[in-house]
Amino acid sequence: MAEVVLEGVGKCFGTRPVVQDLSLHVPDGSFTVLVGPSGCGKSTILRMIAGLEDVDRGRLLIGGREVTKLPPQKRELAMVFQSYALYPHMTVYRNMAFGLQKTSTLSKGEIDRRVRQAAGKLSIDHLLDKKPASLSGGERQRVAIGRALVRKPKVYLFDEPLSNLDAKLRHRMRAELRKLQEDLQITVIYVTHDQVEAMTLGDQVAIFNQGRLQQVGPPMQVYDNPANMFVASFIGSPEMNFLPCGIRNRSEGRFIHYGAYEALLSDQDAGYGHAPILLGVRPEEISLGQGGQADVQGVVQRVELLGADALAHVQVAQDELVVRLPITQAPRTGQGIALRFGRSRPRLFDSETGHRLQGAAGVS
Repeated sequence: MAEVVLEGVGKCFGTRPVVQDLSLHVPDGSFTVLVGPSGCGKSTILRMIAGLEDVDRGRLLIGGREVTKLPPQKRELAMVFQSYALYPHMTVYRNMAFGLQKTSTLSKGEIDRRVRQAAGKLSIDHLLDKKPASLSGGERQRVAIGRALVRKPKVYLFDEPLSNLDAKLRHRMRAELRKLQEDLQITVIYVTHDQVEAMTLGDQVAIFNQGRLQQVGPPMQVYDNPANMFVASFIGSPEMNFLPCGIRNRSEGRFIHYGAYEALLSDQDAGYGHAPILLGVRPEEISLGQGGQADVQGVVQRVELLGADALAHVQVAQDELVVRLPITQAPRTGQGIALRFGRSRPRLFDSETGHRLQGAAGVS
């Protein structure tokens, strides 16, 4: 296996930049997920790594070797496409063996051993004589993964391979794919627009928007400490609430406030005064006010029942908050409700640029 390094990589289609000044390190043996909305450049990045798109600027290294100008067949990669790209007239066995038969000098016996070994790992050894038309979506996906496994490349590339599956099968295949990566210790770069996939699969998650890398890090680090409003809203479902704050000056320092909630601005942010500050609060960080302790009062506009949880949409003055509560605490539509925010370090954002401010401690 090998690490992948992109240094200042850029790509334009005509005059339109689709990837801009991208520097990214994919560690050896890691599962790295590229995530972002449609059109953000993530699939183009994968295709540049694979050699299917030229790199206009910057360098690409795999295992310490520069491959920026090398053709795909010399990069020691394997790619699994969204459509699986199986040959309909070939059996599963032939689909898995075909690439090795055409591009390698391996013996017939070694190719057979690799195909059967990969089929066993993926539990598709009983399907080797069947053709793709007779397979389910999940079985076709396993065949596509098996075709990549038999090549034993340095890096595996996945371009939204689960998007054609139903929700139940997608959940199961996520778990199987993650276990396979952990068992084989392979380097995986995986593209998706689904933030649930990104959070559940990745050792590290790279979030993109409009061709630019917004943040990279372990999933929970990105979730807990988003670098900007785009990341904060894209990662997490439902997305984070953003609440416009007032500012109070006291002898102890400068405070932001929303309702009865207050947080002390950090020394770095104390002189901030360019644009309104937004307080970011995730729906699950809001609880019902107890014993007269509440930060805001509101009226429930609607309630979504999700089984174990409920999402309450609450009107507070001019703002609507989304609150995730246990189903046992689900309020009624039209009910008045008291809410209290979590007291951990607040997430504060510049309302104009979307950049994250430092923030200090919430005040009890």
